[in-house]
Amino acid sequence: MEKRPGEKAQSEELLIPVVRILIVEDDPIDAKWAEKALMLRRDVQCRVETVDLLSKAKEALSKKPFEVIILDLDIPDANGIELFNAIKKFSRDAAVLIMTGTPEEYRFVENILHLGAQDYVIKGETTAEEFVRSVMYAKERNRLIYELEQKNRTLEGFSSMVSHDLKQPLTAIKTAIVNIDNPAAKKESRETIKSRCDDMARTIDTLLSYASVGRKIEKKEKIGLSVCVQDAIANLKIIIATAGAKIKLNPLPTVLVNRDLMKLVFQNLILNAIKFRRPKLNPRIVISSNEKEGFWIISVKDNGKGVAREYQNNVKIFLPFQGKGFGKVSKYGGYGIGLSTSKMIVESHGGQIWFETQLGKGTTFYFSIPK
Repeated sequence: MEKRPGEKAQSEELLIPVVRILIVEDDPIDAKWAEKALMLRRDVQCRVETVDLLSKAKEALSKKPFEVIILDLDIPDANGIELFNAIKKFSRDAAVLIMTGTPEEYRFVENILHLGAQDYVIKGETTAEEFVRSVMYAKERNRLIYELEQKNRTLEGFSSMVSHDLKQPLTAIKTAIVNIDNPAAKKESRETIKSRCDDMARTIDTLLSYASVGRKIEKKEKIGLSVCVQDAIANLKIIIATAGAKIKLNPLPTVLVNRDLMKLVFQNLILNAIKFRRPKLNPRIVISSNEKEGFWIISVKDNGKGVAREYQNNVKIFLPFQGKGFGKVSKYGGYGIGLSTSKMIVESHGGQIWFETQLGKGTTFYFSIPK
């Protein structure tokens, strides 16, 4: 079937990672220059929104997350450190790049860099290429800092989880051992010991499985990804039937992968779609593929709740132990390591994973695999 005009371009846009950028600039010439410069980048899709007042910036930040904020230090309703602090209060996770143009503003820059801004550029002295490079470097530095902070929290969560999920069964086992000589409680004590030992074994297996994913993958084979999907569906057969989920599997390519690990990626993404379905609506999951510059782009699309705003960050959502409180099993079960495991598997195959989401409408996870 012949494509309609513009259809290919729209399809290709979805295959490129998205960077959401907010420009806070009251000079329309400078704002337009920044917008045009950002369009020069071809390896990412820059979704740019421009405002000229702090009040408008607050409104924009309350509606959606941005990964980068380009900030002029002197706008009509705020300036300097006061302006920067107000912006960071509304968007703590975003990278802030200062765009300054007057000597009066220079005195603020050093203090603002100490407060957490990633970098600054000087209007009229920076080329478009240098400006875009500064934006992307600011985003990457901020991502690394954020990832480090989150990994420290993950370690705290890991310690708490190990303490809770390994010590709690031991306490129950000790109590059961004390009561095992009591004829009336003998059977119950034995069942408790077996059950708690099984719980500990599952916890240990989960942690060992997660830890082993990051190692070098040696066993790879040429296999159709549809086989990996069918493996995953077979493992989730009961869960899929209970949820009334329908899965549409479009043609997928044959690639060089580890079958068991790639099955786990699809299993995690399908399970994620089922867990976060909308109430009274059966999950609908569509798995498809497309080609893009030497890679296959695989998509897993659902009609679920969408990703909550606080997790609409391509770093945070892929961190482990992100359930309800660190170190606790989430209300959906498990330890919140499914997406983190999937990320490690995809990256160990030379690809990337990202997502697009709409609250109340659903989420599409994309991952790339080399051809």
